[in-house]
Amino acid sequence: MNIMYWDERVDVANAMIEHGGSFMRYIGEALLRADEKNTLKIRVTWEKEWLEYLEIARKKTAETTGEGLEARPRSAEEVA
Repeated sequence: MNIMYWDERVDVANAMIEHGGSFMRYIGEALLRADEKNTLKIRVTWEKEWLEYLEIARKKTAETTGEGLEARPRSAEEVA
């Protein structure tokens, strides 16, 4: 299995649970419990949704941590 899918799994699952409709929330719950083989099945079957919820998770991370935001370059003092 592509390790990237495994690393994204929890973020995608949590976004599905938090932002999805009733069916997608159940997919998110299943994803949290899935082994590598079943994670890949979910990833392939619901590829479009996986990418949508991954984007939601990334935006949420960027908003809460500032990571990934390209608003302005950070100064040396901010980095230190």
